[in-house]
Amino acid sequence: MIKSIYRTVVFSLIFCFPISFLSCQSKKERESKVFNSDYKFPYTLEQPTAKYVMPSDLNEISSIEVLPNGTLACIQDEKGILYVYDTEKREVVNRYKFAKDGDYEGIALVNETIYVLRNNGDLFKVPRQGGEAATQKIETVLSAENDTEGLAYDPIDRQLLIACKADAGINEKHKKHKSVFAFNLETNSVIEEPVIYLDLEALSGKLQKKKRITFNPSGIAVHPLTSNYYLIASSGNRLIVLNRSGELLFQQEISGKNFRQPEGITFDKSGKLFISNEARDGEANILEYTFNQ
Repeated sequence: MIKSIYRTVVFSLIFCFPISFLSCQSKKERESKVFNSDYKFPYTLEQPTAKYVMPSDLNEISSIEVLPNGTLACIQDEKGILYVYDTEKREVVNRYKFAKDGDYEGIALVNETIYVLRNNGDLFKVPRQGGEAATQKIETVLSAENDTEGLAYDPIDRQLLIACKADAGINEKHKKHKSVFAFNLETNSVIEEPVIYLDLEALSGKLQKKKRITFNPSGIAVHPLTSNYYLIASSGNRLIVLNRSGELLFQQEISGKNFRQPEGITFDKSGKLFISNEARDGEANILEYTFNQ
């Protein structure tokens, strides 16, 4: 079984202020870690290098993934259709029916197989050549109560990551927190303890007037060069970056006409960043950012 690391993360929404990181070790062994003020975020979110306006079919675009040929695989949260978008042609060049209509929220590529995540925790294993008849449905212990929205492949641990927008987990102790779970590709099962554990109540208690923090993850990705975790939230309008130990490296509020409803996040192998936004009374788009080393 692939080893899963259970990390408890308390992150600050006040940029450059110290934060605490607590592992799952005993209380006696816990060590306080602080925000890494030397970290430089390698993207300028206010200045995308390209903006791709989506066709009306993708007004509800919910997740994206870069394919080996550089095109973008896109899904939307109403149809069981995989859309292939060509950034050079600026148009959808292929459509593949992979399942019945439903609320599909995450997509990830593992070798030659595409995995699609439904909001009720079900995974759909879709061969690259497409075809509804060839799709394999995998039921997990996660459910609609978790509102599973983010999906990414982690090549370091060779497992899928599933971000929960609502209830944090399977057990009562995970309630009122936010979690990312690992899906073991060898056993086709979710590992019970979270890989990332966001304690929002602990965070709220550290802020003035104990302000309630909103961060409901809608997308997750693993950076191909740094291996850091990137999480995005449309409910909370925020992007955060965590290192492999679960420490917060960066956070930024994202809003405005470009970020109407940020739902999807992914990278190409060079580190180029893509963020997708649903239309929300405007135009759906995919924003592209160059990696600044």
